[in-house]
Amino acid sequence: IHFVAGAPRANYTGQIVLYSVDENGNVTVIQAHRGDQIGSYFGSVLCSVDVNKDTITDVLLVGAPMYMNDLKKEE
Repeated sequence: IHFVAGAPRANYTGQIVLYSVDENGNVTVIQAHRGDQIGSYFGSVLCSVDVNKDTITDVLLVGAPMYMNDLKKEE
């Protein structure tokens, strides 16, 4: 079994962590990814998408609602 968790305030940039649980209940971190921008709340929203309808997640969408790019400058 695999699952993913978001930690939007981790290290000020947010992160997501992918875990695996084996048949004995042992939890292992498979992968972690940090956000790029301080205060972006990366990982606050997660959405798994099954593109080909085979009941397996194909794409993971990760939200960062406070992310600001060059086109949206704070005034």
